[in-house]
Amino acid sequence: MAGLISTVAKSLSQPLSAVDTSSYAYVTVQHRMPIILTQIVDHLSRHKSEVYDAKTDSALVTSPTRLHPAGGLQDAWNSNRHESEEELKGILGALAKLRNELQTNKPLTRFDVGLAEKDDAYMGDFAEWNAALDSVVARNLISLSEPPKWFECSWLFVETYMYRRIMAAIHETTHLKLLDPFKWQKAESLKDSTKNVHNMLDYLKNTLEVIVQAEDKTPEELKRHFGQLLRLSLWGNKGDLSHSAGKGKPEPPSACHPTPETSNPHDDQHAMREVLLVDDSEAIWQHLRKASSTKCSLTESSGYTRVDIICDNYGLELITDLILGEFLIVSRLASQVCYHVKAMPWFVSDTTVPDLLHILDVINDHGGKFGDKWRDYLMSGKFIATTDAFWTLPYDFDWMKKKAPALYDYFKGSALIIFKGYDPGWQAIRQGR
Repeated sequence: MAGLISTVAKSLSQPLSAVDTSSYAYVTVQHRMPIILTQIVDHLSRHKSEVYDAKTDSALVTSPTRLHPAGGLQDAWNSNRHESEEELKGILGALAKLRNELQTNKPLTRFDVGLAEKDDAYMGDFAEWNAALDSVVARNLISLSEPPKWFECSWLFVETYMYRRIMAAIHETTHLKLLDPFKWQKAESLKDSTKNVHNMLDYLKNTLEVIVQAEDKTPEELKRHFGQLLRLSLWGNKGDLSHSAGKGKPEPPSACHPTPETSNPHDDQHAMREVLLVDDSEAIWQHLRKASSTKCSLTESSGYTRVDIICDNYGLELITDLILGEFLIVSRLASQVCYHVKAMPWFVSDTTVPDLLHILDVINDHGGKFGDKWRDYLMSGKFIATTDAFWTLPYDFDWMKKKAPALYDYFKGSALIIFKGYDPGWQAIRQGR
């Protein structure tokens, strides 16, 4: 027994890594990560015209109609088109090289800080990444004398490093800097869930009507709805596309594995509770009530209370987070809900600021006009969307105070911080212990 305890203690003191070939970290580095790179290359190769001609805000090349609406500036358009084609070839080559480095366990290469000096907005973190490569977080777990390698460093480091290399290949271009290489996967995932978006928004609408119309707004009534929406937000995380290697297909519904993609939020409450390992929603409820000094009335509350949600996935999970935020504001359990999103496309389905703004339009398309309401919340400050470079650095949360002191101090003013997620979020918490 003592030997078992010693083995467990030793394993917990080491970061998760592909060194252990029986671990999920090994499966990730050996299989999932190369698949994700392959999918990006295949999609960009097969859909070049969408990269060049897209007319959305995320388009990297201005559309022909915007560039020369009366037929002018044709030479400028042709020039940009040719340059963009060459840049896309460069991106595809860089990603193929990255995949080869990963699969052959090459040493991790450094970022070009010279490029960062030319474009600090997109590559200003290159020096920090190089510092991380020289630090303990990237140490070779097999031999300290060896450079960091894909299968010999912490899982948290090598997976975040891969995504930063993907985006570096894009950020080093002139015309394609805003390209989201995962946009099509995120869009497909949400398109497959149209019915369930309706279900969740109807559920929110009915819940708010019950609360507002009730003459006796008792603590127990609010607590019941709070617990339901908190669990819904938790289970929204099953839409992580990096976990499914970008496949975007939900698991089949079952009593043991309820999913917002395939089921009704109200009907799944019992199933959700049954499979939770720990449920501290009662303690969270009591904490928020105390923090907000609420009298469980929609017209009476005192004090300022901010809830921070560290966003993970675009799509249904983001919608469940917005639904939870709406309930917190309407019930006056919070004065403000802050959504922390990524500064760049990350881990396939992680939410960015453009993602959040786009999903408000998607929500409006489903009726209910919650999209417009939440856009007003963003304008008034009831909702905040913010980002920080720390979320796309390779550090666990022990490093936040040193690497992101402003973010660390900001969280001191939070009544509640909600983290979810498979890979980086959970790994960062576990390694930070």
